[in-house]
Amino acid sequence: MKRILISSAWLNPQRSYDVATWKKRSNPFTVNAPITEHFGLRFLKANHPEITILEYPTGDQFINEASKGWDAIGISFYINETNDAVQMAEIARKYGVPEIWAGNYGAMTPAIQNRFDKVFIGWGELPLAEELGKSPAELIHPPMFMRIFFHGLQVQTWGVLFTSRGCNKSCTFCQTPRFYRKPYTLDLSTIDAVLKQYRAAGVSQIIILDENFGYFEDYTREIIELLDRYRLKWNPMTRVETLYKNYDLWKMYGMRGASIGLESLNQDSLDSARKGNDLTQSREILRWMKRDHLFIQTFYIIGFEQDSESSIRENIEELRHYHIDSPQIQILTPEPGTKLFTHIEQTYGMTTYDYSLYDTTHLVWNHPSIQARQMQKLQLWANDRLFTPMNSIRTSLKIVSQSFYAFDKGLKSVVSTPLWTGNINSFQVPHRELIKYGSRRGDHARLDLSDNAS
Repeated sequence: MKRILISSAWLNPQRSYDVATWKKRSNPFTVNAPITEHFGLRFLKANHPEITILEYPTGDQFINEASKGWDAIGISFYINETNDAVQMAEIARKYGVPEIWAGNYGAMTPAIQNRFDKVFIGWGELPLAEELGKSPAELIHPPMFMRIFFHGLQVQTWGVLFTSRGCNKSCTFCQTPRFYRKPYTLDLSTIDAVLKQYRAAGVSQIIILDENFGYFEDYTREIIELLDRYRLKWNPMTRVETLYKNYDLWKMYGMRGASIGLESLNQDSLDSARKGNDLTQSREILRWMKRDHLFIQTFYIIGFEQDSESSIRENIEELRHYHIDSPQIQILTPEPGTKLFTHIEQTYGMTTYDYSLYDTTHLVWNHPSIQARQMQKLQLWANDRLFTPMNSIRTSLKIVSQSFYAFDKGLKSVVSTPLWTGNINSFQVPHRELIKYGSRRGDHARLDLSDNAS
């Protein structure tokens, strides 16, 4: 049987590893949610325990592992981690690793696929079974955690749950439909098993990271009944129209917040992206969640071709009134393989094919009315308007009240970290140990991996 190592991209000091404060200025009341677990890799390990995984390694950790005589090394990376993934592949080849694999969204970029021996698109349990010479088996959902800290004190632990995979939508800016393909549900037995584990571990809050929770209506009803049976509160990632339709029912069954792809408060931008959001519903949902003191996370894009500086400022000021707990403001970034990328490249032109800049904090194309530097200033301004000390206080109070609920029910808010190969707390890794951006030598070189690169 093959000896296989699967690693995430190595740590990089120019990337944020905190989902709560991503590209935001901290304030005295900020909570933190450092990323320490790679969910895709944990699914692979749970279903194929014979493999080894390496989560968020430092450069030295990866180099040390690469030298251990693996039959294959897989690298899971996002598009902005492409330069690092390519260098990791080169290091593995120097150590004589016969096969180097690419996976995750970064592997979808055509220009870099020839740097790897095999490319895996989508969830990897089935193709990995084939590589290991195994027959497909029933999917196991591993226990996974997201921990919330306040000034270094762990105040809450959320269990992570996936109830379905795939996406049936066709938003022009998104790689997900091609990556995950046709939606399907996970077997209820595997959901029941992991919820029992969360309940036994003392977890009281679940975050559901489906692409569009609620799409399978009868199945979703069974899921929320399971959550209610185990007395677990939960926050789903879902679409505006789905949340609008199910708001009262889900709240009755323990929903305590939601993550929604709001994307814009400009209907022309939404229509051009084929997002399908109805702004009347979006505004009503935000009003309901503010009224009911539910946790609100919004994914919001600035820099659609219809946007101007004044329209962005006007929309952000409106968004500010809804007291968003976790605003994720992103600059529109056309990603290879999407309809948006083809349209933008042909209509306006790209300014760079350096994929390390495709991190939604850089404008990588010629916007018709906003310059690149000004777009970054608008992103910082938007985060400052939305992520204020008062807003952080409101969020902290919500988290404290939920923690008191857990205490009152006899549930623990803190659980021990499971032992997995390579598990680290990225906040505690000194910067001197982190790989330098674009180069092991620390010269900050960037790779342009486009076909047009000189």
